[in-house]
Formats: sequence, structure tokens, C-alpha cells
Amino acid sequence: MKKVINIANGFKNLINKTNEEVSEERMAICKACPVSYKNGVHTDWCKRDNGGCGCFLPSKTRVKDEKCPKGKW
Repeated sequence: MKKVINIANGFKNLINKTNEEVSEERMAICKACPVSYKNGVHTDWCKRDNGGCGCFLPSKTRVKDEKCPKGKW
């Protein structure tokens, strides 16, 4: 249930542009990670098939108690 609440909060924060600073720091880390790349192009998704979580990063990065599955943030 916590995961569903975090997903909803992430999208709410994305729409309301909350936790912008946290998101910017985390997105910079994600953009440097090969897990969120496909065919050399960065995507906004953490690729599950590369060992990631499969989440939409612009919303996940705005939830303070979420974690990177690779332990990067």
C-alpha cells in the first residue's frame, strides 16, 4: 500500500512542482546512470530490464522517502 501512496504522491508533487530541489539532484544522478538509457538515449524511466525499478523518474524522484534500487540516492 505504501508503494501506491508514494506513486500517487510523486505524481501530485510533479503536477504541483513540489520537492523540485530534491528531484533535480536525483534526476542528475539518474541521467548519469546507464540503467535509464536505451540505445544511448536517456529516458524518463528506470529500466526494469537493466536492473532498475521500472518507475517514472520525474515523479519518483520527488518522493523523499523513495530510494534508487541501485542505491545511488
